[in-house]
Amino acid sequence: MSMSTDQRGGDEMNLIQPSLNYGWPAITYGIDYSGAVISPFTEKEGMEQPLLHWTPSIAPSDMIFYEKDLLS
Repeated sequence: MSMSTDQRGGDEMNLIQPSLNYGWPAITYGIDYSGAVISPFTEKEGMEQPLLHWTPSIAPSDMIFYEKDLLS
């Protein structure tokens, strides 16, 4: 898993796999801090979509996965 924080929107969670293209900056849900468009595209053939994306940004700082049943 990978968490990326993009400019002004478009924070993403991706499941990283070998040989796949995750697209940035060719595809993105965010815009530059100046307000300029980074890319007009949010999808393109041959590029993976994120598992999740947030716009506006949530500015994640960490990601933790818990796979046991202690908290159930």
